[in-house]
Amino acid sequence: MSQQTKHPSHIVVGFDFSDLSRLALADALGLASLNERTVLHILGVLDGRSGLGPVEPDGKADYTDAEKVQAEIKQVVAHKITKYNPTGFEYFIHARIGDPADELLGLAEECNADLIVVGTHGRSGLERLLLGSVAERVVRNASCPVLVMRPKSTSESDTAAADEAFQPEPPCPHCVVRRLDSDGREWWCEEHSKAYVQPHRYSYRTDGKPEIGAKNWSVFNR
Repeated sequence: MSQQTKHPSHIVVGFDFSDLSRLALADALGLASLNERTVLHILGVLDGRSGLGPVEPDGKADYTDAEKVQAEIKQVVAHKITKYNPTGFEYFIHARIGDPADELLGLAEECNADLIVVGTHGRSGLERLLLGSVAERVVRNASCPVLVMRPKSTSESDTAAADEAFQPEPPCPHCVVRRLDSDGREWWCEEHSKAYVQPHRYSYRTDGKPEIGAKNWSVFNR
């Protein structure tokens, strides 16, 4: 997207005032700033039953609530865009009422988007099944590339799990005993003293018959 194109490039980004959506917005602004012909579409969606960010409808969300959401998003963008070239690209703020995934996909189709940027909490399994995933639905149904932003794991439990995963494998206790008993003259137990047997490798000749022991792995993919 750093190169000039004949037609403008359109980027759609979902924004719901969450930390992840702010990350997605910042990334979309950064991408848009690479090409002055980029048009950025920032979308906030009220689901009709509840508010969005600081906007809380008295009852069912209507167009006045959508206008309030639009104004709130405008303030966020005005603050963030100072880090980029404010005249280098166009941007539009949209506020709609409906299903977030459907509205994102709808807007992307309307503007013939080249990219959708969306945040995700990275849920999986049963939690994803129960709560649903806007990002998953967008990725599955979008007709253009989708950039999914997810949080970086920084919790103590995640850090401890990562540290444990990279711990070296403990030595074989039988090998340790053998070294001690032989005063270091023998290092390996009976099991680990066995010669390494190279596994079979297969390729296929032009006649379709397998050739055992092929030296070139790339032959298999020809």
